Amino acid sequence: MMKYSALLLALLCGLSPRLAAQATVLAAQAPTVGADSIEAQAPTAHAPVQTSEERRLDILRPHGLTLPAPIRRWDNALPLGNGLTGGLLWGEGSELRLSLDRGDLWDERGNADVYHPARNLQTKLNSIREQDRETWSKYFDATYYDSPWTKIPGARLLMTLPEGLRAERFSLAFDAALASVALHGAGASDGTSNGTSDGTSNGKAQVFFSATRPIALLRLPGGTRFELIRPASIDGLGYPPPQILTGERAGERGGEGVGENTLAFVQKTAEALEYA
Repeated sequence: MMKYSALLLALLCGLSPRLAAQATVLAAQAPTVGADSIEAQAPTAHAPVQTSEERRLDILRPHGLTLPAPIRRWDNALPLGNGLTGGLLWGEGSELRLSLDRGDLWDERGNADVYHPARNLQTKLNSIREQDRETWSKYFDATYYDSPWTKIPGARLLMTLPEGLRAERFSLAFDAALASVALHGAGASDGTSNGTSDGTSNGKAQVFFSATRPIALLRLPGGTRFELIRPASIDGLGYPPPQILTGERAGERGGEGVGENTLAFVQKTAEALEYA
């Protein structure tokens, strides 16, 4: 029987209040757009959706989702979260990855037009009707492409399984909001599965996100190694390298109840702000 270790994640609990979401309301009182005007703008045909070969065996059922390993891209991952904190579970071979995020984590260094009163839904609709590309570019395209204003991904938790174990299948149970990774390899049994003819056995890793708190629980084979890394997409924002804290230093950021095995990720962002 394999020994399992439990991991408790407090997700980005050190978020600065100034990084809290300041949702841009485009127009709460915008007039209804007629279906005929929308249809006039819609393309008459769509290019066929291209599905990668490894995703052709994915199975979606009313009660859950099953994705055979490998999952090499984060945007093919199992989605978990509670609307504010979230994670994407993916990986291949002996490496499991959990991309961590919060909905209110943004870099708000927009150009001057980001906060211009004309940047609203009515302006957007008018520019579509009148085919006014200049207005569209000024208030909508340029605020994204010509400024650092962007959503910031949190961090990635990299979990390296003990030697001999590999991910075989990812699944998500909708009713329990529980993600599981079927593991295969020597010594993988968790006491719930039978051995196989080649002397190996099957076990699993599990991930669960609280519906009400910024906390995730992970159940992984004993001996799994953990590493917090910065997503590559942050590199172009001009932030300094993150601080990776362990033990007592990490405990100072994590608050009450943390121990010597604590691992913390602290990232300074723009305007002297940071998240952890």
